[in-house]
Amino acid sequence: MRKPSTRRRTTQSISPSVRRLVHHRDDGRCRVPGCRHAVFVDVRHIDPKAEGGSHDPENLITLCAAHHRAIHRGTLVVSGGASVGLEFRHADGTAYGSPRVSPRSSTTLATAFRALCSLGFRETESRRAIANVHPHVGADDSAETVLRRALAELTRPTPPHSANIFGPKAA
Repeated sequence: MRKPSTRRRTTQSISPSVRRLVHHRDDGRCRVPGCRHAVFVDVRHIDPKAEGGSHDPENLITLCAAHHRAIHRGTLVVSGGASVGLEFRHADGTAYGSPRVSPRSSTTLATAFRALCSLGFRETESRRAIANVHPHVGADDSAETVLRRALAELTRPTPPHSANIFGPKAA
């Protein structure tokens, strides 16, 4: 007798109707500027589902496998929404396709991003920390320096509320 499998069936998180709508809206092509891939493209979340992103078509985009991997590696950053416009940037903050991209800086920032994610920080908070420390990082700083500054940013205690909810303090 065969033992029942303990593995769960995979489920499709985005409904087929929404997937078709987004695929049609994006003309069945990768939305990254300059990319012409129309084969092996799939609908992906702009804000990850695991971090509160929804299945709303506004939060979905058609991407080729290469650009989807670049987003997860942290070398490509997508922001905005499908109807209001999408912004594609390199890890160093320059516009995607810009001739001013610093490969060393992009690699350093992407390495720090991946390290933060591997330490358990969410993609959105890792991106926010990298964006906050980027202006304070020199072109020759190492990934370790960027990572240390980003960790300091992420683990900084939040300031207490200025309003006293218990009323005025007695003197």
